[in-house]
Amino acid sequence: MTNDNYQRFSDRLYAKRSPTGRLQLATELNLSEKTIARYVDRMNQSGIPVEISQIAQRTHYQIKDAKQLPGEWFHVAGVRSFGLMLELIEQLGYSSVNGELLALKADLNRLLRRAVGVSDLAGKLIIKPLAQRPVDTYVMSELTRAIVAGLRVNASYSARSSSATSQRELSPGHIELYRNNWYLIAWCHKAEAWRYFALERFSKVAASTLPATPGVALPCLRGYGIFDLSAQHTAHLRFSVFRTQWVAEEIWHPNQVDELVDTGQLERRFPFGEAFELIRDLLREGHDVEVLAPTFLREAVLEAHKKACRES
Repeated sequence: MTNDNYQRFSDRLYAKRSPTGRLQLATELNLSEKTIARYVDRMNQSGIPVEISQIAQRTHYQIKDAKQLPGEWFHVAGVRSFGLMLELIEQLGYSSVNGELLALKADLNRLLRRAVGVSDLAGKLIIKPLAQRPVDTYVMSELTRAIVAGLRVNASYSARSSSATSQRELSPGHIELYRNNWYLIAWCHKAEAWRYFALERFSKVAASTLPATPGVALPCLRGYGIFDLSAQHTAHLRFSVFRTQWVAEEIWHPNQVDELVDTGQLERRFPFGEAFELIRDLLREGHDVEVLAPTFLREAVLEAHKKACRES
């Protein structure tokens, strides 16, 4: 509880932003004045400058420079969250944690050890990736640098639809982590359109000196899944009572509209354009979902079910 009290005191002193009496702090935090004085000494010894003054014959405290505080100022929960985030990135295959972020990870471990006596976060967050495809660290680093700097990239890319490797000039938009794999959405200057690229299919990437100049803005309203950049249709689905227990808490699309009907079933509507990925996910739902509209989506799912049950 001692560290929690110290954190409460630190947060309170920072929030005040003006000289605050020792007695007032002790009363608000239900601590003794001796404990408050000890916490002030601890902050000064750790490099957090606390100014001590006498006002009306009473001791007051104020942090001198709240804008430039050393690492210990981070809240324990924040440090742990940040550390777990680094563990997440490392487990998902972005191995630069062993390079550029190694020093940051070491600092976080030291902060945790000082704050709660624990530094090793390994095993605290377990990710079990399914069908994850490794990405070359240099490709990730170069693409990230180009995105931050607003530059185009020249890249060698091998699409799965063909065995040939093509040269692409791209204006990167952003990188997305989707279903355990990394993708780049970029304006392709050859196709003159926004395209998605799987990062593991890049063999060479080099940032150029030319600025990134997409021909048109990325669509604000996206369809279903990662590859769907259009949203001209609306899917209308009805889930079984059994499946409704789970799907009611799932977000399939940021603009979805849900309705619980009298039968206890959930009906969901959301925009989509390309139906390929949506059809695959609906097949996984089996008999627990019914496609009410549009007709072409209903027919496509029905045909896919028939093919799956067809005898060879």
